[in-house]
Amino acid sequence: MNREVMLEEEKSEESQRKEVDLMMQIQRVDQLLSDLKDAFDSLVKEGMSEEEVEAILAELRHIGGGKDEIMVRVRRDLQNLYKRFYERYKSQAIITIVSDVCQGCFVRIPPVKFARIRTRKSLEFCENCGRILLWHDKEE
Repeated sequence: MNREVMLEEEKSEESQRKEVDLMMQIQRVDQLLSDLKDAFDSLVKEGMSEEEVEAILAELRHIGGGKDEIMVRVRRDLQNLYKRFYERYKSQAIITIVSDVCQGCFVRIPPVKFARIRTRKSLEFCENCGRILLWHDKEE
């Protein structure tokens, strides 16, 4: 019986790790889309041709479709949290911690939560700003 519980915990931890990875992929795609949109807007102001505009718009739609494919693999409650934080914090829904400090609000993370974040055993949120926390190893 104890072995079954341990196996379930391992599956849960692995599921959490995958969700964190997917959420990071989503944030990277969102950041790319934002950067491309900014570049696109400046090119339009400079007088880009209609064909070039359509080609770039098609590429942006393609990238957005890739984001949607990733998003469907994440639980709906996490999708909603991500969207809410993304809108609130101007594209910084997921924030890294350095040492034991949230880089979004610069509040120290409690040691137990910090340990869970480092091992990616569960999805954790900052107690102050509410963002999704992610450990960033300087060697990565």
